[in-house]
Amino acid sequence: MIRFSRPARRLDQTLRIPAGIAFAACLISASTHADPAAILNDHVLNGRIWSSGTNQFVTVDTVVAAAKAADVVFLGEKHDNAEHHRLQAALLDRLAAHARRPALVWEMIKPGDDTVLARASVIGAAGLGAALRWADSGWPAWSDYQPLAVTAIDHDLPMRGAALTRDQVRALLGGGIDLPDFVTLPLDLMRRDALLDQLEASHCGAVPRTALSGMANVQMARDAALARVTTETIAAGHVPVVIAGGGHARRDWGVPWHLPGRNVLVVTFMEVERGLDDPADYAAPGAFDFIWFTPRVDEKDPCARFRR
Repeated sequence: MIRFSRPARRLDQTLRIPAGIAFAACLISASTHADPAAILNDHVLNGRIWSSGTNQFVTVDTVVAAAKAADVVFLGEKHDNAEHHRLQAALLDRLAAHARRPALVWEMIKPGDDTVLARASVIGAAGLGAALRWADSGWPAWSDYQPLAVTAIDHDLPMRGAALTRDQVRALLGGGIDLPDFVTLPLDLMRRDALLDQLEASHCGAVPRTALSGMANVQMARDAALARVTTETIAAGHVPVVIAGGGHARRDWGVPWHLPGRNVLVVTFMEVERGLDDPADYAAPGAFDFIWFTPRVDEKDPCARFRR
């Protein structure tokens, strides 16, 4: 049997946290294999799925039924939790049996590598990481993400990349590219302020708010790029299943904001937190449709690096 399992206090669960203005800090610090997600295995929420719409726990079948009815399915994650990728792959496997054929859209892969993804069945899931130069990308090890590729190849599902290039990110941070060049539907003032609030909090107050504007622009540009590839995938007759960090999957200021009129479903996989037993306390109302709780990889203090 497959086990699916006000802002959160650990803000790094829903927003990938850059450590500074430089591009390198916008990526995961090292491409290493994630530790097993074994901390707080006995947490009361572990393995349970919370519906934000009904304020109650639901079954895997409920999530699958909702996903089958959607135009787009977002599977949010904490990047270094390999359990999230295994659960995403299991859910993708369930959806692949549906009449409307899904396609896998990756936050982590650039559109320039779509030719590699198109040859995935020839390359094989194990070799795909090397073909994509994944070890140089800054993301956690390919072996953590490989279950998703295995599932896509097994079901002959199309795959697309939607990441910005390093040059594009540098230009956005440095002002060399205007945000409207990427974002046709910018956030309204309230949502942009909320995004800046979370960026400020995730940096533990160590980065001046004025310095966070470039990071917010990059965040919005990434979301818009994901939305463009998602729209193209729909036009090709597929149901996009988008693999992205929880911050990108958010309804209130993430990729769904850039997809008006689409029937979007957002499922995010989230680590449980010690002493936090009420599922409603893990995310702002309406940010996600379903929150799927998992054990933690670690309990490191996310602000420790700013105190060095």
